Amino acid sequence: MRISGTQLTLGAAISLATARTALAAQDVKVDVSTPATHTVWYADPVWIGVGAVAVVLIIILAVAASRKGDGKSTTTVIR
Repeated sequence: MRISGTQLTLGAAISLATARTALAAQDVKVDVSTPATHTVWYADPVWIGVGAVAVVLIIILAVAASRKGDGKSTTTVIR
């Protein structure tokens, strides 16, 4: 048995209409309150940013030190 696109669309529309009326009949009130936040220092976004900047600086310094310490000149001489 094949279901055409029109039948499928009509079935979906009917399902959504009945679901909306069923949800509208329910009166549900949800209140969520959090009196205090407990964020540990290592999960604070500011410290994560500071740590990321520090890691990038350490990588840059390590790359710069490795390029300078090999004794090779980076100057190109064209004759």
